[in-house]
Amino acid sequence: MLITPNIIRSATRGSKDRLKCLSVCRENEKYLSTLSDINCDIYILLADGLSEWKPTISKMPQNVFALRKAVEHSGLVGFDFIMCHGRLHEFDFAYSLSNALHLPLVTVDHVSEKVKQKLPFGASAKAETNDILPRVGDINISNSNEIKDSWNSSTYGISITIPPYVTAANVENEKQHKIIIDNNLPAHFAGQIEALANEFGCAVRFGEAAEADISEFEFYVNTWNNIDNKTLEAMACGCVTLSPRSPENEAVITDGENGLLFGDIDDLRRIIKECLEDKHQHIAANARQFIIDNHSNKEEFDKKWNQVLSFVSNSFFTRK
Repeated sequence: MLITPNIIRSATRGSKDRLKCLSVCRENEKYLSTLSDINCDIYILLADGLSEWKPTISKMPQNVFALRKAVEHSGLVGFDFIMCHGRLHEFDFAYSLSNALHLPLVTVDHVSEKVKQKLPFGASAKAETNDILPRVGDINISNSNEIKDSWNSSTYGISITIPPYVTAANVENEKQHKIIIDNNLPAHFAGQIEALANEFGCAVRFGEAAEADISEFEFYVNTWNNIDNKTLEAMACGCVTLSPRSPENEAVITDGENGLLFGDIDDLRRIIKECLEDKHQHIAANARQFIIDNHSNKEEFDKKWNQVLSFVSNSFFTRK
């Protein structure tokens, strides 16, 4: 494949050269979009069995490119690293690609060992912890110190915490609508959420339609087992967010203070009724302040990611 060009590039690139990364998407459009200003071009591999980039979630930034051809037939010469999000699903593919191309693997842990993988509401990771503990990269990024420490027994090489960044959006927009639901769910749960949306007249955020303006809604229902960038953005817009109870969500959301937590569909139904009765709006200001305090420092976010790129730039790498 491209082993020789990659090794030559590793040996000859300058410390400030713009890097090239191979990655997959897997429901991380929003996160990858926050990397628009780092010194790197990101090539998203699109093939059978791999997640497509969903433009209804986020437009591709100028430094992200779709790669539909096999790497060796793409016309691109010389990459610098592979990026993988999480330890299940696409990790084996990313690791095998790292081996084949003799490139370092950069992992981004969005969740802790407790939940193992970013997953939709109602889904659970089937893998045992012992099976995925060894699945680490040569450089390991965690969204929080708690996440990093939970995987500590298997982390080697370089390990760094980089909290997610979102824009602390303007909240002057009038809240014209009540509730919107992130409906990225497995089929056996999607029906229940869609029934709730129909019952209470909630908007469903994702699908074939264009992305809704979250700032126009009072309440946002997160259907993932972690607080992802979409939920952080909703909080920044002054939305009250409703999220499933999970170790990840409870590490970020204090129920009744900066968001709301639900246990199951019936619990979610109860909370939605309360929201429609004009309860819980006071949480919105706390949610936005939480983002300002913890996730709005773009300079620091870019600095830490460029530090990761510096680790790659200044090392000569060959996979053993």
